[in-house]
Amino acid sequence: MIACMLLLSASQFASAQPAKVRGWIFLDRNEDYLRSALPKAKEMGINHVEFSHDIVTNAEQIIDEPDRAALLRRMTRLYKANGIETFVWTHEFEGVPGAFIKNDRIDTNNPELWEWLAAKYRRVFETLPDLDGLVLTMSETWRTPLRDHYFTEGLDLSQRITKIVTAIHDAIAPMGERLWVRTWGNLGAEGLKTTLPKIAEGIKNCPPDVAVHNKHTAGDFYLLTRSPLIGCFEGRDEIIEFDPPRARVGS
Repeated sequence: MIACMLLLSASQFASAQPAKVRGWIFLDRNEDYLRSALPKAKEMGINHVEFSHDIVTNAEQIIDEPDRAALLRRMTRLYKANGIETFVWTHEFEGVPGAFIKNDRIDTNNPELWEWLAAKYRRVFETLPDLDGLVLTMSETWRTPLRDHYFTEGLDLSQRITKIVTAIHDAIAPMGERLWVRTWGNLGAEGLKTTLPKIAEGIKNCPPDVAVHNKHTAGDFYLLTRSPLIGCFEGRDEIIEFDPPRARVGS
């Protein structure tokens, strides 16, 4: 399966300028399929692909699963050789060592937690040398930063997002790699009012070259509701992710 995306700057929302990025998100772990899609991608002017879902969902899979990492090395090398940049999806928090858990909560006050997070992502790019960047999701994960009760006190939701994103960015930017942050989360009606503004605030306080990855809706179960965060990150690159209804079940 493939989801589609376009990259638009703030000025392009009000103009007829073409999108800078024409992208696909690959969901299925099938090497024959991924190879066969390349000619069609070139034919359609695709210049950006992301590997997600069944292919990869978090950094630990790249570090700990040699077969999965080998497939991603082959695909990132292949697509890069054909002029198409490649990104992998990851989710946080995942795989946090017990040393950073305090009273069943992630201890965000421990500076070694952030050193561990940075080191993890440096290993991802050491493992996948042809990879161009990451797409970070902060929901549907072991400990979502969008829920206060998973964390020790000290940072509110927006500060937590800024801290996570900045830690990853500062680890990979010196390596020449790019970070896109997804705003998506199945938050429900109340979350749309309370949590999405905090997500936006957290991202706006991140380094200026952190880019935004906005789904066309704010969640999977209300597909006709436009995400209110589209176009609200002036000065940042922004991808609009289009997910055909029920794509994952093939209807």
